[in-house]
Amino acid sequence: MQGTTIGINRGGTGQTTAQAAIDALSAVSGGTNEHVLTKDTATGNAKWKAAAGGGASTWIGLTDTDPTNYTGQAGNTVIVNAGEDGLEFGAAPGGGGITNLDGGVSDSSYAAVGLSPIDGGDAT
Repeated sequence: MQGTTIGINRGGTGQTTAQAAIDALSAVSGGTNEHVLTKDTATGNAKWKAAAGGGASTWIGLTDTDPTNYTGQAGNTVIVNAGEDGLEFGAAPGGGGITNLDGGVSDSSYAAVGLSPIDGGDAT
């Protein structure tokens, strides 16, 4: 049966290419741009609908963040708010941070293994 098209009324698509089959079965060619094929709740049938939501593309576009702009936030970090139900800008928590990146290694120790104290060596 290779090369034979089978009509939709006989369980086929009536088409010869995958894209043409998708078009025939879903009416994608008649859909509105940027709509999605979804199951209609009322009828249970497939239906083209505008996509719900779209999400935020920026920090200030999120709904669980404070403040709603970046003014005055330079140097702050993102932290979970006190209610543990959103994010906000705030000072970085103190303690436990790295204060000496080279661990106090002397320049001569770097030289002994062929590294420069400026680049800190190869991390691989």
